[in-house]
Amino acid sequence: MASSLYVLEGRTNEGCYAWDSTHIILHNGANSLVTRDTSACEGDTLWLGVSGASSYLWNTAEQVDTIMTAPDEPTNYWVIPYTNLGCPGDTAYSFVQTYPYPIAMFNPDQDSGYIPIEIFFYNDSEFADSYLWDFGDGTTTREETPRHEYTEVG
Repeated sequence: MASSLYVLEGRTNEGCYAWDSTHIILHNGANSLVTRDTSACEGDTLWLGVSGASSYLWNTAEQVDTIMTAPDEPTNYWVIPYTNLGCPGDTAYSFVQTYPYPIAMFNPDQDSGYIPIEIFFYNDSEFADSYLWDFGDGTTTREETPRHEYTEVG
């Protein structure tokens, strides 16, 4: 907080003058630190928090230090911090990148047969970066489009 004296003097061309003065108290604006940029799966619940001020105003219209959100698309959030005297600070921003959940889908090239039988699995999954197949007989693989030989009924 600082106090400054401000003076205004008015003069005419003929040398008449008048003046006025006032003290203005200057306050620093609030500073805040918001949760950094983050990412989540679409619709996941996230908590965004901020600290360092007396009150806050989010672009979601909430006036709390922590908000809960579940964005379905990439979203920018911002918050304005305020001092206890109501002076606003610098707006803080947080960007939430969203990603779709993978959709696991597959089709076998045959759904019945005699042992031993080799089955090719067509992988129709979407948005997946890795895979874990469990063939139900104690074996697994991480191949994208596997084949598996069944040697026992089960």
